[in-house]
Amino acid sequence: MKVNKHGIPTGGLFSLVSCPHYFGEVLFYVSTLVMLSGACRCWCLVVLYNLVAHTNMAMNAHVWYKQTFGAYPPERKALIPWLL
Repeated sequence: MKVNKHGIPTGGLFSLVSCPHYFGEVLFYVSTLVMLSGACRCWCLVVLYNLVAHTNMAMNAHVWYKQTFGAYPPERKALIPWLL
């Protein structure tokens, strides 16, 4: 019988945030918005949706990590290093 085991992710951006892959996506969308200089108003809505959705998912994952692992690093943030 195979038993799935979870562990605390480490290395790279995992030392700063619980979900660095979500952080990378948010950076991609925000940087694209900056490059477009507000030329496409629809893109602003896409970025807003992305930011809200990924923040929600990252916060849920962060809470799960904290509840599941007693030794979870307290200084680690959910999505944005040193902030959120």
